Amino acid sequence: MSELCDRFGGMRYEAWAAITPEIGSPPDGVVKLRIRPDSRYGYGVISTLGNALDFLKKRQGTEAVSALLCFYEPLFTSRRPVSDESGGKLPSVGPVLSPVTCTRILEGWKSIDLAKARQALEECPVFFDPEQRPHKWFNSAAHLLEYLSGYAAFLDEAVARDSFYFSYDGICL
Repeated sequence: MSELCDRFGGMRYEAWAAITPEIGSPPDGVVKLRIRPDSRYGYGVISTLGNALDFLKKRQGTEAVSALLCFYEPLFTSRRPVSDESGGKLPSVGPVLSPVTCTRILEGWKSIDLAKARQALEECPVFFDPEQRPHKWFNSAAHLLEYLSGYAAFLDEAVARDSFYFSYDGICL
């Protein structure tokens, strides 16, 4: 991480291009993982969970849905990153999380009652009412939770490798 930040001033597009070459393998120590090819899913997560919280207000399950949003927000790549622990001089184009932060966020994920979150989400019109659905990317609470579990797996891998987590979806800031 420090070598990339020294070379490019931070985790900017140029650093991303250096660690994800179009041809050949990434440099030693870089593991490229992918869930979705674009930011639409990220905005889908944020809008779905935000709309679900608005709908649920103080009903049962609100805490679990709120915890899902807290889990995902530091991982969301399509706006200025919440967390940039790269140590670069320039702001990062996506979240850069140290292994310690990955551990903390992963512990938060493991503490979420996913059954309660799923039950609460299934009551929300964001999945079954086309007028209330903010997008087309998630068709059920199970689909959304499956998508989020992919991020938990990425964090788990970063922790296991004692590595940084970095995400970038191609939008230049």
